Amino acid sequence: MKKLLAIILTVVMAISLAACGGEEPINEPTYPKFMGKLQDFPGGVSYEFYDWNEEAEGKVYGIEYLPSDFDKESGNKLPMVITVHGGGGNELMLQSLAKELTGLGISAITFGCRGASESTKSDDGSATLSSRASDLNVMLQYVKSLPWVDQEQIYFYGESMGGMTIMISAEYFKDDIAGIILTASGFSESEVSFVDAEFPQYVIQEGQTWDERLLAYKGDFIMFHATGDAIFSSDKSRGTYELYNTRDTGICEYYETEGGSHDALSDEGKALRIQVIEDYILETD
Repeated sequence: MKKLLAIILTVVMAISLAACGGEEPINEPTYPKFMGKLQDFPGGVSYEFYDWNEEAEGKVYGIEYLPSDFDKESGNKLPMVITVHGGGGNELMLQSLAKELTGLGISAITFGCRGASESTKSDDGSATLSSRASDLNVMLQYVKSLPWVDQEQIYFYGESMGGMTIMISAEYFKDDIAGIILTASGFSESEVSFVDAEFPQYVIQEGQTWDERLLAYKGDFIMFHATGDAIFSSDKSRGTYELYNTRDTGICEYYETEGGSHDALSDEGKALRIQVIEDYILETD
């Protein structure tokens, strides 16, 4: 009898597999996939997660930073800053700033752009500007799903190529973000070589000039630049600011600090930046 039941079960399974094309069904992982607490640090806590970039069919690794005393179930809401690292960086590149923000009561996310470096936990990718913007969109959609985030206070922060990514894609995201904040960045047509058509919705559109593309974003714009930056000259960064300053909408501010380098503002520059961000996002005096 047992042998007969085993034969019947085998036949039933064979029929089921045939109906499915001969393959067993695969349970795809559900995203975002939360990995748990990453770190406790003074004034805050971080959590790691993966989300799925459907456009690129790849995973994007992110880290979420929250003030340690914040209760997600309280009904209170926090501002959110999504950061975009520079070329060759990873999800840890801007963690110091993210941790500073939590000390102000501002939540933050850092993430690794796919293919930007071997050190990122995100999947492989081209890491061009449109690819980075596609990954940024994944993080934005994740943030928009969080009930404890103030949806009227979502900001983008970028450094170097991260700043360029934000500038060229800000028109696409303009209805979802309150402002953009940049450090060690700038834009000119010499950067066009970084732009690809992998995800064309995020970059310059047919019939647009680059100036028109950047100026189509009407929201707040704040830029920091170190005089010691040997990659983006003061002229290039200041020229980018002056272009945005031709608009008649949105805040437009530029802060040039002495010393520092492309990789980091001086200590005085960092102190100025965090104070400006606090005053701007939290509207303190």
